Amino acid sequence: MLPPLATQPAPNEPPSAANHVDDGAVPLEPLPPLVTQPALNAPADPVPNSTTDAVDGGAAPLDPLPPLAMCTLRLEAIGLPPRTVEVAPVEAEAMRLEEFMGLLAVQFEGRSVAGAPAIGASSGGPVTGLVDSPESLHAVLRASLAQPVVLQVPLQPTKAERARLKRQQKRKQKQQEEGQWRQEADGLEEAAAVAASPTASTPAGQTASSPLDDQIGLLAKRLGASPTYLLAHPDTTEDVLSEIDSLAHDDRPGLVPLLGRALVGPLVRLLAARSDLPTSSPALAEELFATIFALSVTPDNRAAFGRAGAVAPLAQLLIANPNLASTHPEAAEDLVLVIANLSFDPENRVAFGRAGVAAPLVRMFTFNLPIAHPTFAEKILMTIDNLAADPENRLAFERAGVANRLVRQLDCADLVTNPDFAVPLLDAICSLAVSKECRSSFGRAGATYWLVKMLAASPDLPRTHPEQAVKLHSAITMLADDPQNQALFHRDGIVAPFVRLLCDHPDLPARCPAVAQCYFLTLTLLTSGPEGQNAFWDAGIVPPLVRVLTDYPDLVTTSPDVAQWPYHAIGNLAAVDEHREAFARAGVVTPLVRLLDLHPDMPQTHPAPAKKIFMALAHLATHPGNHVAFARAGAVPALAKVLATNPNLLNTQPCTARMVIVTIGDLATDPANCSALGRAGVVLLLVRMLVHSDMTTTPPVELGQLIVAIANLADDPENKPAFGRAGVSAPLVSLLGHPNLPVFSGNLLRAIAILLTESADNYDLFMRDGIIPALLRLLPTLATPIPAVAEQFTRVVIMLLRGDPKNRVPLASVRPYLQRFRKLRGVDFELVEATLAMLA
Repeated sequence: MLPPLATQPAPNEPPSAANHVDDGAVPLEPLPPLVTQPALNAPADPVPNSTTDAVDGGAAPLDPLPPLAMCTLRLEAIGLPPRTVEVAPVEAEAMRLEEFMGLLAVQFEGRSVAGAPAIGASSGGPVTGLVDSPESLHAVLRASLAQPVVLQVPLQPTKAERARLKRQQKRKQKQQEEGQWRQEADGLEEAAAVAASPTASTPAGQTASSPLDDQIGLLAKRLGASPTYLLAHPDTTEDVLSEIDSLAHDDRPGLVPLLGRALVGPLVRLLAARSDLPTSSPALAEELFATIFALSVTPDNRAAFGRAGAVAPLAQLLIANPNLASTHPEAAEDLVLVIANLSFDPENRVAFGRAGVAAPLVRMFTFNLPIAHPTFAEKILMTIDNLAADPENRLAFERAGVANRLVRQLDCADLVTNPDFAVPLLDAICSLAVSKECRSSFGRAGATYWLVKMLAASPDLPRTHPEQAVKLHSAITMLADDPQNQALFHRDGIVAPFVRLLCDHPDLPARCPAVAQCYFLTLTLLTSGPEGQNAFWDAGIVPPLVRVLTDYPDLVTTSPDVAQWPYHAIGNLAAVDEHREAFARAGVVTPLVRLLDLHPDMPQTHPAPAKKIFMALAHLATHPGNHVAFARAGAVPALAKVLATNPNLLNTQPCTARMVIVTIGDLATDPANCSALGRAGVVLLLVRMLVHSDMTTTPPVELGQLIVAIANLADDPENKPAFGRAGVSAPLVSLLGHPNLPVFSGNLLRAIAILLTESADNYDLFMRDGIIPALLRLLPTLATPIPAVAEQFTRVVIMLLRGDPKNRVPLASVRPYLQRFRKLRGVDFELVEATLAMLA
């Protein structure tokens, strides 16, 4: 049995202090007792406890500890997370040194303490003494009443650590011997070469091999033996693998790719030799996994391992050893880490999924794994995160029940106190939630409840821990992209903490843009339905939302990915008619219009946020009560500037163009705004947009909205002749033959009728462009007429008859259709009768 190995001293600690054991040396002076506040109604001089046991060695009884306090110790050990221990004063008063050492062992999962703990002023700070006597223990406990005392605890190495250290010592000794032999051999060869010919050189066409090439070639030759031989001599094989691992950690550039080209094949053959390797030869398996991991740090080597067939044996090792996590956790951890590293390669990722690693990874992630083996749990989560980048793997994980396994861990996932586990857990959830099936599974498993709880418990997370806040909000955003989960989020009470977050962090776009992007995207998703729109409105989301838009007018140019979502959320909230006027009263129109004035080319430079901004404007402009607010904010010249800057908007971005046109059309229903739009040149700009639009590719809905805007503007007496001079008649007549005419035929006939009303100039223009033949070609579509279309058709006919009564001759074929219109509900009967009378 190996003797206990000395542990590595803590940072900035003298080696003699870190590994000191109680060997009879003179103890250090105890720390002076700290003065504590006496308890209320307590006697000035507490009575000593006469029943306190004397410490070993016949020393006098120790002074009792002050009451009403807790002794707080922070325990640190190399390679392990720190622990915090609180000891009640009554227990500390009677605690012996042996009992204290046992307490330390319990805190570090039963590992034996190798020596006296060192007293540090802070984590990693200087050592001020050792806890190696009852007096020093009592002094430490007294000092810990006022503030936590850090103890750096030396632990006995585990069996695996001793074995690894033994291999490292053997490897180091071997390297020293080989280095000395090579140095002597190189000296002899150099002396012989100089003696033979001082000008000797390498023959032409040959390259002198370096010692490194020789070393790698020797390793490849030794590892190239049959797998049976290598498994029969595990110690020798471990030495070879240890040497490869050591070389892979060398800082020399290009060394790892060189090792990969020479050793990937032999390593894969050894890997595939036995499916029970982790249980039959755990030390060899650990060394093999560590070597593969060290070589797979480069993309080329990861791809090389995949081409060499490493995926299948790794998957088989995982599948064939279902209890590996409990029997050999170190080997299981190294195996999972290798899979995680190789799965960074896209082809390996797909191959691992087809090999069936999803189910065993999910089974391995048991409920108590994060407590028993926290680093192992983190590596499984990292592996799931990598593999989930492939769509098929996400479905495999979902079928394996990954949602329930991960959601159960959200209860103990604290982003502040335990980010090492919480962050990879949320990363895995986000990667899996890309799939719709996984999003639904997480919702059914109760993930929304825990995410809302985490959000409510950490309102200051964006300020104190922004990186962790990004993970939390990313997970919420991913799950909120599902209608069923949106209802679950509302059920679980997300609205109140969500609104409070924006109220408490009005500077969120500047402080943490990534969190802001997730926040506003989530707000957009959660307000996509009536339930969310009303809930967020009632919770007071409008004032902080308007404040963000007012405080950050340049958000579109500085953070376009962030900017599009608050405007989209405004559009969602303004979809409710009762909200629109209240939005205007809250002052949202002014910052929106200011954006148009400052960035009229926004549809070209930042198309995504521009689309959301115009959607919000279109919703707000539909309410008549907001038209005055738009006028006061300068919306008319701003919209004219946008149209002038983007003449091809209808062809390049039809959806954005539709929102701009809808806003103009709604504002034009107000007489004052209608005149102002005409004076700003919008008439000519709309006609130009119509003329330059591609009638074959422009969606009919967008064409219909453009026609509505033209009709609304043409109601103004000043705008009507302006439309004629701009040449609107020819494109409108040509639209009567559009293949998708039924989509907008009513609005098109209405616009023509308005332009013909009381305008002799426009009548002449429409007659020149062939309005009557176009109307006659329209007659077959009126066999089963829609009332609104029939009425507007009748208006156009009567305007043409009023323009020239002689038109009754070419329009005589219209008479049977008009007689049919008289029987339709919703058609102006008197209008039809008057038109028939003029045709008689």
